[in-house]
Amino acid sequence: MYIEEHIEHHGVKGQQWGVRRSKLSKTAASKDSSIKAKRAKASATRRLLDDKDLDAYISRLDREKKLKSLTEADVTPGKAFAKSVASNAGRTAATAVLTGAVMYGVRAALQKKFDPMEAAAYLKPKK
Repeated sequence: MYIEEHIEHHGVKGQQWGVRRSKLSKTAASKDSSIKAKRAKASATRRLLDDKDLDAYISRLDREKKLKSLTEADVTPGKAFAKSVASNAGRTAATAVLTGAVMYGVRAALQKKFDPMEAAAYLKPKK
């Protein structure tokens, strides 16, 4: 008896694992992508727009830019703090790893012996 083996796909093409599509409302990501798609289309067809439509489009973009600059001031302090914390943490980790690498490199060169496990111990940040 012969059984044909085949693979079937019952999902939505292009949809990622664990991500469900909402039928009631669009997600923020899909809204952003639709806005970007509209802007790309408008940019591609800008030579076909008459003066009235072009002025309306420019006015809309100017108002969006002004709104972003006005609301960004409220978010800026928290954003700056998060950025500085992430930057300092990354700098500290990079310094520890680089220091360990240089120390082990000098030691290995003097002893003419390289041990990967020992090198890993040097690269681990000290607490």
